[in-house]
Amino acid sequence: PAEVVIASARPVEQVAVRPLSLGIAPEVEGDTIRFQLPGPRHLVVEVNGWHHALHLFASPIEEDVPDPDDPTVRYFGPGVHHAGEIILHSGETAYLHGGAIVHGAIHAEDAHHVKILGRGILDSSTIQRFDMGPTICLGRCTDVEIRGIVVRDPHVWAVVPAMCQRVAISDLKLIGLWRYNADGIDIVNCRDVLIEDCFVRSFDDSIV
Repeated sequence: PAEVVIASARPVEQVAVRPLSLGIAPEVEGDTIRFQLPGPRHLVVEVNGWHHALHLFASPIEEDVPDPDDPTVRYFGPGVHHAGEIILHSGETAYLHGGAIVHGAIHAEDAHHVKILGRGILDSSTIQRFDMGPTICLGRCTDVEIRGIVVRDPHVWAVVPAMCQRVAISDLKLIGLWRYNADGIDIVNCRDVLIEDCFVRSFDDSIV
């Protein structure tokens, strides 16, 4: 457990910490909000209504960070990266460090044992609607893992495994899906897909 302290830029009239099922009752003193975080959680702190929402993503500590010098790892360290389209092949991993903002999209076709990991942000806000495929698009892939990253502002559907087998998606955070038809996770003709402990705030379909 950890204490969370938030300083609001506006007078605090009401606060809701969602999901309400966690029963978190914040304390408010002036412009300061305090509450106890019971462990790794994805929360939304709404100050004076849902238009002013702070997304708070507390993920578990990473235990299997890949080696940056491994030739099979596309490693994005702290900082801003204008990567464009990132193509993964069989046996490769894309790793986004917690301090990384990667502008682009990750794609793979006919690949097996591919991973997309980390605590960083994959940001598609600079991509126009029809300039590139979905933010994460996997076609006819097997044994896929997507875990931990934040996907922000996709230009079309955000995460699309298509005709894939054995796909595990966990601790994925999807926000800023404000553009028309910006779906969250679209499973297309796949087998054996597991989605767990994810956060999706989408304009259109969240999980299909």
